[in-house]
Amino acid sequence: MFTKFGLSPLVVLPILGAMLALRWLRVGMLTWVLAWWAALWAGIVFGFVTPVPASVVKLYMSIVTLALFAYVTSSEERRTAFAAPIVALVTRRERRLALLALMAAVRPLIQRNGVADAHQRDFRDVAHG
Repeated sequence: MFTKFGLSPLVVLPILGAMLALRWLRVGMLTWVLAWWAALWAGIVFGFVTPVPASVVKLYMSIVTLALFAYVTSSEERRTAFAAPIVALVTRRERRLALLALMAAVRPLIQRNGVADAHQRDFRDVAHG
């Protein structure tokens, strides 16, 4: 059935299973939004039998990000439910270790992207000039 539509069942079925499990666990708004974003990204990047170009992935994920932003900000209740775990992480002393761990995990990702961007710029300069 999935291959008829060009989808890989080895990717789509685990994504559906994970989303159903999250629904069953009744996770919070922040987890739910991040899970939808990650599931849609994984579905677009890995879920199709034919590879999807990076420009199309960026376009679709931009649309997904804007749609999720609109969903979260359309209601005061959703906005509060989304922001509450973030505010708690930043403001509560007992969560300071988790905040430090998050900061330590994010820093290499930012540095890696900065280095990759610098290499791409250098390559373009060499290739075009």
